[in-house]
Amino acid sequence: MTPVEEPRRYDTVFFLAQAPDGQVADHDRVETVSARWTTAAAALAAHARGDLAMIYPTIRTLEEVAGASLPDLRDRARAGWPLRPLLPRAVVDADGRVVGIVPHSEVRA
Repeated sequence: MTPVEEPRRYDTVFFLAQAPDGQVADHDRVETVSARWTTAAAALAAHARGDLAMIYPTIRTLEEVAGASLPDLRDRARAGWPLRPLLPRAVVDADGRVVGIVPHSEVRA
């Protein structure tokens, strides 16, 4: 979930799907500006080097699936992979701008 300090609030959900053989990555040129096929671990490494900008929900999701095989991920999804809402805290400067994110805490129902 978006930090409570953010003026725009939303939840983000990611889906797991296997791409058909020969699938070509593409993007919508509006919300996304480039596309590539890569592994979760490679995307996280590129982000850590500063070569790939990612937002917090994407980073956390990739951390959760990095290193898992496609069959393992499918099995977890079919078994009802538990959704754990996460609520990071925003770091806000004196002008009210978000300047950082403090790691998440699990949201308890």
